[in-house]
Amino acid sequence: MHSILNNLELTQKEFWNVPRVTGMFLNLLARGCGSILEVGTSNGYSGIWLASSGARLTTIEFWDKRLDLAKENFKKCNLDVKTIQGDALEVLQGLDGTYDMIFVDANKTQYLDYFLAADKLLRKGGILVCDNILSHEEKCRPFVEVINSHPNYRNVILPLPGGLSMAVKIL
Repeated sequence: MHSILNNLELTQKEFWNVPRVTGMFLNLLARGCGSILEVGTSNGYSGIWLASSGARLTTIEFWDKRLDLAKENFKKCNLDVKTIQGDALEVLQGLDGTYDMIFVDANKTQYLDYFLAADKLLRKGGILVCDNILSHEEKCRPFVEVINSHPNYRNVILPLPGGLSMAVKIL
């Protein structure tokens, strides 16, 4: 698995992958989770970090070629990941059940929409993590303003590369 991660890190800019330290953080955070939903698969780099924690990962990707590449990478790592190809907002609205953690790393201008669609899917006590909050501050501002003032969530922005919003659903 480590050689696959190393190879994927060579394509970080091309596939907009999280930095290694963020992947490691996600892996540690995911270890307390049974089920995780990822919005924005790309080539599967962050998904490998999430799924290798032992949690069940479901991941959504719009671009079929990227999802095919991610499936290959999951298979190379012997990870059983449920993949869904489609528009994330449409997919989120059609999902049932609950997740312990939701990780969002997709179209930054739609973070607020993703949050509003995914809120019903996150269990009480669950964690919502969104990437690129600082590097794409203007695009993410509507989401950050809502999550920071939402009565059902407590949020902190972590100064990892790109910036991570980490919110816990308290109600």
